[in-house]
Amino acid sequence: MTLHESLFFSNFENILYRARREAILDHLEPLDRDRVTLEGVFKNYSRFETYFSSTVNRLDPFWDSTLSLMFGADKGVDFRKMITEGWVILVNLYSGLGFEPLHTRMLGTMIINEIISALDSLWLKGWKGVFYLYVDEAGRYANRNLAELLAHKRQSGLRVTIAHQYFKQFEDPHVLEAIKNLCKLKVMFNTPNPSDRLEMVKALGYGGEIPPAMAQYANQNLPKQYAVVAVSKQPPARVRIPDVPDAKVSKEAEAAFINHCLSHEWNFTKAEIREQMKKRFNEQPRQDIRPPKERTTPDRKTARSSSKRAKNIFDES
Repeated sequence: MTLHESLFFSNFENILYRARREAILDHLEPLDRDRVTLEGVFKNYSRFETYFSSTVNRLDPFWDSTLSLMFGADKGVDFRKMITEGWVILVNLYSGLGFEPLHTRMLGTMIINEIISALDSLWLKGWKGVFYLYVDEAGRYANRNLAELLAHKRQSGLRVTIAHQYFKQFEDPHVLEAIKNLCKLKVMFNTPNPSDRLEMVKALGYGGEIPPAMAQYANQNLPKQYAVVAVSKQPPARVRIPDVPDAKVSKEAEAAFINHCLSHEWNFTKAEIREQMKKRFNEQPRQDIRPPKERTTPDRKTARSSSKRAKNIFDES
C-alpha cells in the first residue's frame, strides 16, 4: 500500500473510503496479521479513534496532492544506485505554489533518511566509496538520524556539510550538540546576533590569548565574502572566499542532460502515476490456489478448534 492508498484509512464514516478500504484489504489473505488488525480497528468509531487518530494527524500533510504523487508510484528512486553511480541529487525545497513549509520539511527529511539508509546498506555490503551531502537551512531538515551518523557512523562514506543562519533554528538540542561537537570544519560568516556570534567563536576554538568575548567583538560586521574558518585542530583564521564563475554549458547540452535524466526508470509523469494507482485498485484479490491439506485427525472437534484464529487485541472478551 502506498501513501495515496493510505488516505482511505483516514476516515471512519466516509462510505467511498470504506469501499476502497475493503478492496485493498481483499488483496490480503483472510488471516493476514495486518488485515486482521485493520479490520479490528474499523469495527467501530471508538476503536478507530483510539488506535488511528494520532496516525491520521501525522500522515495528514502527506496527503497533499503533490506529495501524494511523489510517494504514489509503484517503484521509487533507487538511492543506492544513484550513490554508487555518482549522481548529484539536487532537491528543490522551495515553499510556494501550494507547497507548504511543512511539506518541504518532510520531503527534505525523508530524502536525507533515504540517503543514510542507502549508505548503511552499501557499507554492510563492502562498498568503500564516498558521498557528499550538503544541507542548507539545516535546522529544518537535520534530525536524530543525522546526529547518529555523525556520532557513530563516520566510516560509512558520507561527508556532511551543514549550513544554518542561527542556532535556534535547531529545535532538537541533541541534534545541535552533535553538530557543534562532531563537525570538524567550522565556518562563520557575518553573524549579526552577538549571542550566536559568541557561541560560534567558542565552537571555532578561540581562547587563551584571544578570549571568546574579545574574538566575538573583533569578528562583528565581517565584510562580504569574508569568513572565519577553523579546520580540525588548527587555530581559526579569517579568510576571503574567492569568486567562482558559473560553469559554461550550452543550451543544447543542458537540454540533452535534462532529457537524459527524464528517461531514467525512476521518472514518471503525473498521468503514469495516477494510472499505476488505478491499476492497483483494479487488480483482482489473490486467490489461494494451493490444494487443501488432508485432515490428519478424524476428530471433528479437534479439527474445528485447531482452525480457529488466535485472538487479538480487538476481539471482544
